[in-house]
Amino acid sequence: MTAPTRTAEVEPVFTGGESLQTLLPTAGEGAFEELRERLAVFERNRYGQEWTTTDLLLGLVGDLGDLAKLVQAHEGKRDVADLDRALVHELGDCLWALIVIADRLGVDLDDALQTMSSDVHRWLDDQAQ
Repeated sequence: MTAPTRTAEVEPVFTGGESLQTLLPTAGEGAFEELRERLAVFERNRYGQEWTTTDLLLGLVGDLGDLAKLVQAHEGKRDVADLDRALVHELGDCLWALIVIADRLGVDLDDALQTMSSDVHRWLDDQAQ
């Protein structure tokens, strides 16, 4: 087994307190909607219908499995060519699916992240007592 292909350690982007919008900048006004529409057209042409929210969730599960294998490679337990590029791609796939699923379900991810953070802080405070 050869060593995984990696460039350098990467500093965490999220250090707490940032808005999800600052962490997920768009390529330009309407970029999200344009990409969603292009994918919808592709899905209708290829499959005869757009992916449902359940289809997107199943895709996310598959992407998470792929990401798990890449994390193993990052830890030296698998060989993956161009690991850094593969990690960026797969994390992007997972983020995209989460964003689209949340949008379809009417969930504001910024609010969800803040709620989760508050809940965990409250739980940790309770554990300290």
